[in-house]
Amino acid sequence: MPLSIARTCACLLLTAFLLSACSGPFMWLPGGKLEGEETPFTPAAAPQDNQVLQLETNPARPYSVNIGYQMIEGRVFIDPAAERTWYQHIADNPSVRIRFAGHDEVHPAQAVDVTDETLLGQFDPSRIVLELVPRQG
Repeated sequence: MPLSIARTCACLLLTAFLLSACSGPFMWLPGGKLEGEETPFTPAAAPQDNQVLQLETNPARPYSVNIGYQMIEGRVFIDPAAERTWYQHIADNPSVRIRFAGHDEVHPAQAVDVTDETLLGQFDPSRIVLELVPRQG
């Protein structure tokens, strides 16, 4: 293997190792537990200007990702594809933690299936639609 390719591989491995040590997700790479002060979730206070959040699932072994969300009438919705790892975690345990992009606070929340046909009509019909609501207890 030429030296330049070996160096490139070594740099990529080092970068992957360093990124795996991060607590939250990095771009499209998943992370672990979200760091930040935990505060109650108030859906109506969610940022309207940046529709990206970090979602932490699987409390026993935290797994976090960056995802888009939609605000509709002061409510926060996400629409995962069924095959996503993070959706599989939610199907097992709907308790999640979220942090909005550009903010430091982490909010405990619950992912709830949406069944309202009017709301479902605003999303891709091939996706699952979940509302993020404040976690009780």
